[in-house]
Amino acid sequence: MDPAHSGTRWLVLLGNLRAVSFDEPALQSQIGSFQMSTPASIQLTKRVLDLGGTRLNVLSRRAHNAVPVLFLHGFPTFNGVWREVMRFLPDDFDCHAADLRGFDRSGAPLSGMSFSLLHGVADVVGLARLLSPDRKVVLVGHDIGGMIAYLTAARHPDIVEELIVLNGVHPVAFQHALLTDRKQILASDYLDDLCHPHAASVLAADDFRQLRKAFCRMLNGNEMPEGLEEELLSIWRRPGALEGMLAWYRANRFQRADPNVSAVSTAAPSDAALSERISQPHLLIWGTPDPYLLEVNCRLVDAFCDNLALMKLEDAGHAPHLTCPDKVAQGISHFLSGRVAKPD
Repeated sequence: MDPAHSGTRWLVLLGNLRAVSFDEPALQSQIGSFQMSTPASIQLTKRVLDLGGTRLNVLSRRAHNAVPVLFLHGFPTFNGVWREVMRFLPDDFDCHAADLRGFDRSGAPLSGMSFSLLHGVADVVGLARLLSPDRKVVLVGHDIGGMIAYLTAARHPDIVEELIVLNGVHPVAFQHALLTDRKQILASDYLDDLCHPHAASVLAADDFRQLRKAFCRMLNGNEMPEGLEEELLSIWRRPGALEGMLAWYRANRFQRADPNVSAVSTAAPSDAALSERISQPHLLIWGTPDPYLLEVNCRLVDAFCDNLALMKLEDAGHAPHLTCPDKVAQGISHFLSGRVAKPD
């Protein structure tokens, strides 16, 4: 079977190209004893953690003596987008979702340079050491949170045991795509818009009409989770909120080739670039279609990974944790089952 053309949801382990159907009955039989958590049985708590100058808002589903999992959201959201995934995960995971600095109620440093990806990595390392001082964490990231997760895993294998990314890109692989893949170059026009000095006022105009439209594109026509639009609008309306979110794009600018030039580069990533390797077992969950990050990124990231598994969720769009959180939770649990040693 060719998983790329099977028309079904699938899981493919790159390297040996073993494809597994992701239709629910088949997956349930592979998971065996996996049971979804009942949403009503889950208690979520909020707290602000001080990382020595940067205060981050953290949403947790605590579980005693369980595998620690740290979730990182993307633009333009907040830690609450992980609620449903946490609710569907089995209770042997200790789940924590952090607001990135500058988002929602997480303190934003004054300097724009403090929003580099490496500052995000430092925040994750600080959180991991605070939340799980005695063992490594499973790191889960989406969009910008995915970029931060990739760099954290590459540079801190002492912190990250397993890596899971949803529709996110390895920053070095993404830079390569922006120089070599004409379709991804065109799909990334929005990067220039988000870096414009007046981007915040443009996005906020007419009660955030453009930002709401962009967010709906992420969902690929799927229904927005109940109450989420009101939560997002409440966050976006806070003074300076959009500037904090946009600071990530301004501090981490990527070079894009001109898509109108016939000779777009075909050079492979350099050995130095490939040094940002992911040695941990890594699951990439990819919702399709994604209007912002194209599937070429799934192929490019393989060169940076020692042990990559790819799971596609058809019609889930750019934010599968919002459009099909049950499937995402199933994939996470199935991937980690038997891989991560449970605490004694």
